Amino acid sequence: MPRKLEYTMTYSATCAEVFAMMSNEEYVGLKITGTGGSDPDIEISHVGSDVIVVAGRTLPAEVPTIAKRITGDSIRVHETARWSPADEFGARTAAVELIFEKTPGKAIGTLNLHPVGDEGCAVDVDFTVRAPVPLIGGKLEDVITHQMTRAVRQENKIGVQWLADHGITEA
Repeated sequence: MPRKLEYTMTYSATCAEVFAMMSNEEYVGLKITGTGGSDPDIEISHVGSDVIVVAGRTLPAEVPTIAKRITGDSIRVHETARWSPADEFGARTAAVELIFEKTPGKAIGTLNLHPVGDEGCAVDVDFTVRAPVPLIGGKLEDVITHQMTRAVRQENKIGVQWLADHGITEA
């Protein structure tokens, strides 16, 4: 049965400032390495009024022993986020897909960036994780969901620090 990941990242910055960060190649690379990834491969492009952020990374395969026969010691993850244009409040949504090479696992979801209060914003993270593998699929989904939750929490900390380091907010 698929697993759900829901989390809210908060920032003391405007939606425009946080979106500029999330679509910045330097930040995306820092996010990848700061959440345990290596070998970042990042491409940011514009299609019409959408912004597409594609990021690949290699992660240690923290999976059950039986699954390591398939994955080896590492897993290459490909993430694609397609951001909509901002509305009049600066809010925007990204449709996101994460593909885990050499596995049937994938995560599909959304990031909803929206204002909160006078000078802050939040990013609501909502993903469904699937690993349709007989017998061990549920365990793989649990592992992937746990690792993604840990990574999202760390990503929030990295983002807060990045905004402070760039003079947008205080740490």
